Amino acid sequence: MLSPERLRLGIFLLHSRPIDVAANGEGAFVSTQESDETTLRAKKLTGGIRHQLIMIVAQFLVGMAVNLVGLPSENGAFGRIAAMVLLMLHILIALDLLVNGILVIVRASGTNIAILARTGAGGIAAAILGGALFFGAAGGWWSYLMAVGTAASLVLYAVAYIRLLRNESAA
Repeated sequence: MLSPERLRLGIFLLHSRPIDVAANGEGAFVSTQESDETTLRAKKLTGGIRHQLIMIVAQFLVGMAVNLVGLPSENGAFGRIAAMVLLMLHILIALDLLVNGILVIVRASGTNIAILARTGAGGIAAAILGGALFFGAAGGWWSYLMAVGTAASLVLYAVAYIRLLRNESAA
């Protein structure tokens, strides 16, 4: 009778493309392709979170520039152009953060940082909501919501990034 390990090895050997097979610590055979895919997924997740951290800092700096220059309606000809460019950049970075946040959630599913990825993206969504309401109602509280959402996301993604780096160094 075939043991489960030998059966798995036979299935791996019958596979259409070459697969490296190695024994794990419990004597069961595993495909190194599977571990390569897991490593690739972890690298993509780490890169996605790194991207979020960099873009949150960029968003913070562009937001400060928008606040410094003022809104387009508050400026003259040159100031209006500069304000529009900065505001558009601020909106584009927000959209990038939202889309990449969703990708990070998908890549983090089933990992120990999934909750951090979801709450980090929630902070980004709260910041975007605050920004949209700020332009609709022009209230200081909505600006505060943008700042809190951004700060919370920065902390959550930083914790997730540190956890991922610790996992990589432990492996």
